Amino acid sequence: KTQLKHKKFSTQYDAILFFSPSGVQSYVAHNSLTNSVAFCIGKTTASEVKKHTQNYSISKNQSVQSVVETAVAYFSKLKTEKA
Repeated sequence: KTQLKHKKFSTQYDAILFFSPSGVQSYVAHNSLTNSVAFCIGKTTASEVKKHTQNYSISKNQSVQSVVETAVAYFSKLKTEKA
């Protein structure tokens, strides 16, 4: 059985990588996704994220590497657009 671990963060992060719906639930219990982009490992995790923000992306593959690559590509594109 999954037990959620709630933790309050004092920093607003530009991006947060989520690997499970319970990870999302743990994070949003004491934190906001308002100013962050959420990167999700799959559709089930994204379904939980959608309850809290519309600013999210789903990785192409369900792997840690793919989630990281999705985040890197997002910020690389953002940096290019600002240049």
